[in-house]
Amino acid sequence: MVIVIVGTALGTLGGFLFGLQLVDMYHLFFRFPRLEFVPATGAIIGALLASTAAALVGVSGAVRKVVKLAPAEAMRPEPPASFRPALVERLGISKWFTVTLRMSFRNLERKPWQAFFTTIALAMATGILIIPNAFRDGINHILEFQWDVVQRQTVTVSLVEPGPLRAVHDFAQLPGVTHIEPFRSVPVELQVGHLSRRLALHGFVRDPVLNRVMESENRPLPLPTEGVIISQALCETLGVTAGDPVTVNVLQRKRRQFEVTVSAMAEDFAGIATYMELDSLNRLLGEGDRISGAFISVGQNSWSVSHKRKRLKNRRCVKIKRPNPGGFPGFGTKTACIIWCEQYY
Repeated sequence: MVIVIVGTALGTLGGFLFGLQLVDMYHLFFRFPRLEFVPATGAIIGALLASTAAALVGVSGAVRKVVKLAPAEAMRPEPPASFRPALVERLGISKWFTVTLRMSFRNLERKPWQAFFTTIALAMATGILIIPNAFRDGINHILEFQWDVVQRQTVTVSLVEPGPLRAVHDFAQLPGVTHIEPFRSVPVELQVGHLSRRLALHGFVRDPVLNRVMESENRPLPLPTEGVIISQALCETLGVTAGDPVTVNVLQRKRRQFEVTVSAMAEDFAGIATYMELDSLNRLLGEGDRISGAFISVGQNSWSVSHKRKRLKNRRCVKIKRPNPGGFPGFGTKTACIIWCEQYY
């Protein structure tokens, strides 16, 4: 019981420390109204009971055998193990196996329950190794999909207020710019019957190259001239599918309301999202050709920090994706897109 209690206490303490560190890591990237680590009391009690039961079952068998023996019998040394030919030897196929393997077969046949539980324990131990690696590979896949397949721009420039489309030409004059795509983001409320969700409606060019809209089979989706593309998670939330109408309530400026049709569903690991073709969005808003910013691809090491501050000082935010020199422990350098995102206001 001492081993069980000490082991449970150390495991609980380790769980507390790792849980607090995990919550602190989430606070680095997200801002929640309230996010605290709450220990699962039921899991701790369950672990203690399971460990106690396993220890009692394991010890009770040995104690029961000892109690049944007479004192004189118990003082005798343990007799040698009794071996008999294994099944492979009785079948006459032992010549195909080595001596060591035949000895293993005899032990397995002599103690079948011990072999069974040993196999179960090894399988569970293998699962302990596989699950963390699967977790790491899953995060790497999400990062690669989101930052290398979907969002392939080097720089994202956001304006304080929606500006004219000619701002794209100003951005294109910056040194090192190889490709540029304007975008428009509008806060809206999507409504389907009694269900609604507030989010940003993004307007991209018809065939985006830098920030693409992807379907479930990792193929880019061209933005339709009419209609809207919604992420699969949002479609499940609103209970809609391709071809269903959705009411859009704009939450700024003229606060217009219009109805669009869901053209397709997109795959987006970053959460819920809605996309439209840029010209179609501006036409529905009735504000002319306006943009909220631009996605820019620049050559490597084309922009220095001082240059970014000098040339883009009148912009609200400049986000630059660059490699993480040290990498993020456990997840490689793909996390650089999140950690090393510089903002200049």
